[in-house]
Amino acid sequence: MYNKELSYGLSNPEGWILDSWSKLFNDYENFHVLAYFYPENRTIKTTNTLVFTYAADKYAYDNVSLREFVENEVEFHSKKRNKEVKDGGFYITKNNQSAIVKYFFDEKIDEYMAVAYIDAKKYIILICLFSKTPEIFYKSLKPFSEIVKSCNILPLIVVYPH
Repeated sequence: MYNKELSYGLSNPEGWILDSWSKLFNDYENFHVLAYFYPENRTIKTTNTLVFTYAADKYAYDNVSLREFVENEVEFHSKKRNKEVKDGGFYITKNNQSAIVKYFFDEKIDEYMAVAYIDAKKYIILICLFSKTPEIFYKSLKPFSEIVKSCNILPLIVVYPH
């Protein structure tokens, strides 16, 4: 995944597909989704569990710290969307960064999410698990954790024209 100021890699866990071509969400919460992951026996339109990733530009949020960004997300989901919020702990990524993980549940609309937040200088990388039932959500946490742990923020390679 990359743009002009951020590059990072993610690996798909065994039994899951990495899909960077589909456009299930053209825009998720005003962010461009960079990749999707879902079980290989499904399609992006038929899956009941999905992991997707995008990056939030810190500049758009007054250059907040990772902790402030996560606190704002928790407040937004708990107060404005009436979701139950739980702490999901921390995962350590491939390049030894801490990923803060939060769970957001809304049983009324069958929405069960886990979000990992990773600081990447000018951006915050979000890796999101979305499932339609609690059973599928908890079963999908292992592949989700593998995706998050595989996150590797890469150096930007700038190619100048001759």
